[in-house]
Amino acid sequence: MKISDQIITESIIMMQAQVITHLIKKIDVLENEFAIYKTRKDSDNSSMPPSKDENKPSRTKSLREKSNRKAGGQPGHEGKTLEMTDASDEIIEHCACFCLGCGKDVSDFPFEFFGK
Repeated sequence: MKISDQIITESIIMMQAQVITHLIKKIDVLENEFAIYKTRKDSDNSSMPPSKDENKPSRTKSLREKSNRKAGGQPGHEGKTLEMTDASDEIIEHCACFCLGCGKDVSDFPFEFFGK
């Protein structure tokens, strides 16, 4: 191999090494940019509602066994209802502060009670 051929070969190798280092740097930059798009979108990092999250925790299953009865109160079961009392401890009057139609302040006007 002649000296001139050796110099040309070495210069080609040096140019290739420079191109390789340039390409490695470019690959690093592009991989970092791609990592942004790699993260999955969920309700924390986008405007998606939480109900659309793919990794939401699964519901726990009930340990009760299935029966033939319908859900709710069963026939023959005596229900319990919280009854209203005749003598209340405290009466609080609520009145509108603004008109629902026009939005004006009506807190200074007298009001009438409608209801029980």
